Amino acid sequence: MFRRNPHDGLVVFWVKLRRKGYRRSITGLFRCMRRLALRPAKLENPKKKYTPKPYHNATFPGEKVQIDVKVVPRACLAGNYAENGGKLYQYTAIDEYTRMRYLAAFDEQSTYSSAMFLKRLVKYFPFPVLKVQTDNGTEFTCHQMITEALGAQVYFADPYSSWQKGAIENANGLIRQYIPKAMPFSELDDEDIGRIADKINARPRKKLGFETPIACFEEKINRSYTNVK
Repeated sequence: MFRRNPHDGLVVFWVKLRRKGYRRSITGLFRCMRRLALRPAKLENPKKKYTPKPYHNATFPGEKVQIDVKVVPRACLAGNYAENGGKLYQYTAIDEYTRMRYLAAFDEQSTYSSAMFLKRLVKYFPFPVLKVQTDNGTEFTCHQMITEALGAQVYFADPYSSWQKGAIENANGLIRQYIPKAMPFSELDDEDIGRIADKINARPRKKLGFETPIACFEEKINRSYTNVK
């Protein structure tokens, strides 16, 4: 009977035998099949093998900027935020080509905070921002207004596809080296956060051949100027 049903599992095969008058337990059947080296044959997976979509890496500064929003843990809050149960949200942006970063903190996660963050981001980066990639949060529902005001196109990553924003996901761990959990994040003002961003942008990165993001940007500008000449 097993030869006529080679793909049946142990439970299915045992139920079929019971209908034909088999009286041994499923444990006894398992021991008997193991002794006779009878194992169900595996069927081929009908699903197509997943083929990742080709990802276009940035070729110049400002081509792609990834943005992510994180809730600051309560352990990192102090003062009025800790006493009144307030929340603080950390906005982080990273240029995919130069790995240059920009940080800011806001009291709320809203379209207004996102618009203000993008306005500061455009002023901070020494190059124009053409594309912005973020997740599907409601804080970026005003993407059409952002495109019209700043001239930067907004793209959204696919759901449950954090690998599409790998640069920004890995950047949060680096930021924790400068803002540890023991340091109250709520006591940092915009100047403190700006100094931390400057330190990160002046730090050599393995991705850039151990060059700093600022040096990578200057090298790209000098190379483009030489090609034009």
